[in-house]
Amino acid sequence: MTEHNHRMVTLHNGQSVSSWSEEWRLECEAMHALELPRNRRLVYLEDAEKERGKAAVDKLKAVILAIHNKRRQPQGFV
Repeated sequence: MTEHNHRMVTLHNGQSVSSWSEEWRLECEAMHALELPRNRRLVYLEDAEKERGKAAVDKLKAVILAIHNKRRQPQGFV
C-alpha cells in the first residue's frame, strides 16, 4: 500500500482538514466552479447533478456560495 503525503489545509470557514479529505476535495471543486464563466458553471452543475444527484450538487452549491460571499467581504470585516 502506498503512503500518501498529506498535509493540513484550511477551508474557507477556517476549519483545518487533511489535503486528502472529502471536505478539501469539495472546496477545490467549488473554487474551480467559481472560476468558470457563469454559463459554463451552470452547465457544469447540471452535469454534476445528472452524475451525482441533487443532494451532492446542493452541497457543492452551498460551498460555492459560501466561498463567493467570503471573497466579497471587505478585508478586515468582522
